[in-house]
Amino acid sequence: MAATDMNFISVDPIEICFAFELNQQISCSLRLSNKTEDHVGFKVKTTSPKKYCVRPNSGILPPRSSSDITITMQAQKEAPVGMLCRDKFLIQSILVDSTLDAKDVTSDMFSSTSKYVVEEARLGVVFNHHQSSASSSSAESSMPAANGDPSSSRSPPPVLVEASCSNIVEERKLIEPDDDNEKKQQISQPPQAVLQEHQELRQKSESSFPVVVVVVIAVVAILLAYLIKKN
Repeated sequence: MAATDMNFISVDPIEICFAFELNQQISCSLRLSNKTEDHVGFKVKTTSPKKYCVRPNSGILPPRSSSDITITMQAQKEAPVGMLCRDKFLIQSILVDSTLDAKDVTSDMFSSTSKYVVEEARLGVVFNHHQSSASSSSAESSMPAANGDPSSSRSPPPVLVEASCSNIVEERKLIEPDDDNEKKQQISQPPQAVLQEHQELRQKSESSFPVVVVVVIAVVAILLAYLIKKN
């Protein structure tokens, strides 16, 4: 259900808009207004509970009353790619008895097995200078999405839980290239041309050795013959 189609409460604005700043906590407000003559219980959930703090994240609205919700984004060390955000918020509302207090509102009251009729609306997160491009997709229908959207079969729906303040820790693994050993082997192997040249020089040296020996023997024989004749 779109935020503009809710019967129990109205949500203003229909998208969660931040003025993004690096390394700074940033906040924005939502106003929930009871459109009925009954008491309405509400709960706010998000797909990124470690990234946001919502105060209050649940409560009760008396008939025709309003309540401001403050949403705080934890300080971010890096700007999102394209300054686009995929985080979603879910606003749930139910009609409750007038005797209930805000502390009596529990998560079970908004479950699928609850006795209450639960209205839901999804709100997208955008940044100020991207309002025009993101506003068309900020408020989504929560009930038809699972059955009618073809893309729902390709990726699981985001998990919505109660918002809380905490830091996000991201772990990254560095993977070494697989071809390092191959490169080392190639470097350690001598070029084929060098091996061939070395082999040719060795063959020449081996083939020239007998010629020298023959020449020496011949010279010695001539000298011996000359000495014998002279004597």
